[in-house]
Amino acid sequence: MNRPKIIRLIAQAWLLLMIVGSLQPARPGPVVATHRGIHFLAFGGAAFLLLLLSRNLRQEIRVVVAVCLLGLSLECL
Repeated sequence: MNRPKIIRLIAQAWLLLMIVGSLQPARPGPVVATHRGIHFLAFGGAAFLLLLLSRNLRQEIRVVVAVCLLGLSLECL
């Protein structure tokens, strides 16, 4: 496997875990206390992984917009 395929698989798994974790109705106390920090790491990690796959500025802009919209939609849900 080459590097982009490995990064793509990691990004897919990261996004899936992030979405599933964000949609859980009950959260333990330590998670509630560090909610902002967890979101910063989760969405920052997702953006970083997807930006590694970007080849030009247009793709980078799309990644940033997509991660922001994903965060907004998860918060609204």
